[in-house]
Amino acid sequence: MLAYLAIRVTTARWHAPAVLAAVPIALTIGASRILLQVHYTSDVVARFSSGLSWLVLCIAWCESRRHPCGKHAPVSAAA
Repeated sequence: MLAYLAIRVTTARWHAPAVLAAVPIALTIGASRILLQVHYTSDVVARFSSGLSWLVLCIAWCESRRHPCGKHAPVSAAA
């Protein structure tokens, strides 16, 4: 979510570095939980799945707040 927020408030130059920093951090944390035998692999995969679902919901909510229904730019009829 922090990478998404960074993408929203920074210039295009910083979009890729934000994502390239966030993804390895999340994967490293998940891998460390498995390697330290604190959680089973299935637990980590399940947490990544639920985390991804929550991330999608949060981003969808944020985007819906940025573009409320009926406030989109008009579409020109080119027919």
